[in-house]
Amino acid sequence: MRTSRLAWRLIGLSGLAGASALIISAGGLTAAASGSSGWRIVSTIGSDSSKIGNGDLVVTGPASAWASWTCGPCPSGSKPDQNLMQQWNGKSWNQVELPADASYPTAIEGMQASSASNLWLFTNKRQAVVFNGSRWSVKDLPDWVIRPIEGDAASVASAVFSASDVWAFSIDAAREPTLAGHFAGGSWHQVFLPIIPGTAVGLGPDDIWLYGFAKNFGSRMLAHWNGKSWSTLSFPQVAKGATLVTSSLARRQVGLDAWRGVRP
Repeated sequence: MRTSRLAWRLIGLSGLAGASALIISAGGLTAAASGSSGWRIVSTIGSDSSKIGNGDLVVTGPASAWASWTCGPCPSGSKPDQNLMQQWNGKSWNQVELPADASYPTAIEGMQASSASNLWLFTNKRQAVVFNGSRWSVKDLPDWVIRPIEGDAASVASAVFSASDVWAFSIDAAREPTLAGHFAGGSWHQVFLPIIPGTAVGLGPDDIWLYGFAKNFGSRMLAHWNGKSWSTLSFPQVAKGATLVTSSLARRQVGLDAWRGVRP
């Protein structure tokens, strides 16, 4: 489990011409919101002795975002360890009651959303736990959708465009064949990938980008889905003595789409 012993704080920054953004800072979760200019602490999750891990952040608009993490012990609940989630409604962060299928010790391996009424959580029980804006439902996944890195450890990046158009990518899962799961027409379909995915960003049903590695963890590469097929792009050559630094893919909207916690 990815953990940090820093307390997480929700911090607001305004004065962005009406736009809202969500950022993860080194010391916690940061929210950019409308109101008076400047940074402000909205709330604190946990304490200096709390164990924080499996953090994830999803932004779908100025008034729609979710943050989730595992925390223990935390003052927000009686259990020593728990999965917590808060939702941003454009004005404040509010606690979300998770269903039993997404509660600790179940691990939330990844999450993504297309709107305030279409949030998908992927768990280590090979399930997708879906929120439609008013209630939760559970979808069992085929065994091949969430592919572990080693043992049972897995991490999922996803692209969610609607309740019937969802992609799931098992991060750093190199076991052949390298697959993505595509939920369409009410069922999951295997889609073969040309690279080992490390980061995924979905801009639209015909515009998905992957950053990762060539098979057998070869050179860094990009892969692009155009709605029909995947193609690959190599990174440019850098000057002698220079290093190509890559971290994540940027999305064409205000805010970060997702954050993965620091890995051990």
